[in-house]
Amino acid sequence: MLLNHARLPARLDSEGRIVTLDRQDRGLWDTREIAEGVRVLQSALAVQRPGRYQVEAAIAALHDDAASSEETDWPQILAWHAVRGHLHELSGDLPAAATAYADAARRATDVAERDHLARQAARARASIKP
Repeated sequence: MLLNHARLPARLDSEGRIVTLDRQDRGLWDTREIAEGVRVLQSALAVQRPGRYQVEAAIAALHDDAASSEETDWPQILAWHAVRGHLHELSGDLPAAATAYADAARRATDVAERDHLARQAARARASIKP
């Protein structure tokens, strides 16, 4: 929670819409919360039985650790559906992108995140040429 909460000031725009990581002002992130979150994560991972929340925290730590979106350790994150959607979209496979975004939206527990992913899926579907 600390790792995600640390990014909260940069996460939403003035209308409550998600600001994607590549567009967030990382200067607004709380570095003390990030450091504490990483310490807690390291303790949890030392048990060597990572569950869903430890995996999610590890992904958040990878985002928080990178100086920019481009410097994020993306290979470690590839197992998540939203990332798959983005990569399919970049490669031009819009049907696969729409499916992956929709899968990610169904799994999202945050309303703003779910809505963002649903919009991504709809946008990818609308871009499919017959």
